[in-house]
Amino acid sequence: ARAQLDTALRLEPKNAIALREMGLILFASRQYDLARRFFVRAVQANPQDRASQGYLGCALMRLNRVQEATKFINNAGNGPWTACLQPLTTTAPPPL
Repeated sequence: ARAQLDTALRLEPKNAIALREMGLILFASRQYDLARRFFVRAVQANPQDRASQGYLGCALMRLNRVQEATKFINNAGNGPWTACLQPLTTTAPPPL
């Protein structure tokens, strides 16, 4: 998937969807600052993309830029990106 996104972005560097998807891949691999850069570019390419705004907020939250993060997440509204507001866990939760 990453190779296909690299190709898509090489051919169309301002493709908002490809930029957002690359940001998501980087976010999932905990490369939060690099993910943030792709989400910023995605929002610039399509300012109405709520998902890019929400995930930009997530990346900013992981970078402890809480005030900026809150602004983007609030603008994005509800969506799957709100899951990032939960604290990071490094261990499994206790059994019920």
